[in-house]
Order: sequence, then structure tokens, then C-alpha cells
Amino acid sequence: MNEPIRLDAALREVAWGNADSIVDLRQREPAEGTPASERTVFKLLRDADNIYIGIRAYDRDMAAVRASQLRRDADLSSDDNVTILIDSYRDRRS
Repeated sequence: MNEPIRLDAALREVAWGNADSIVDLRQREPAEGTPASERTVFKLLRDADNIYIGIRAYDRDMAAVRASQLRRDADLSSDDNVTILIDSYRDRRS
């Protein structure tokens, strides 16, 4: 990456456009293992000190997106959300 990444949720930097995309995502709920019902694009960048994760989550009906929890560290189980799990020990448990 030649250009610093801004943490602004815009994903405008050239590096995001050049990053490989993961688009074949699967649901966990309500139907585990089935293809995602909406298009989601996941991108990952890194530099010597940081990992950057960019997600574009599309929805045909934006009015139906649930986002009621606005507090820091709130329980997001009632809202639409994306969960990222990092297996840093590579043990499929931690």
C-alpha cells in the first residue's frame, strides 16, 4: 500500500479497489450454510502494523435494515450485523 488508509468507512483509497474480494459468503442465520440472501463484499488489507477490513453490505430494502443498538458494546443480536472472527491461534476454538 502506497497510500495510507483512512478509517472513514468510505473505502475510497486505491488499495481497496486493487484488493481481492471475497463474495461467496454463507449465512449463519436463519439458514446456516446457505448462500447469503444479500450481496456482501469483504476485503482485507494489511501493512506492517495493521489489518484493515472493508465490508460493503448491500440490501434491496434499506428501510428494513435493523440498527437500533447505538450504545458502545451493546448486544447486537437483535440488529442486522456482520461478525468477524479471527482465529489467531489457528486452533478453530480461540
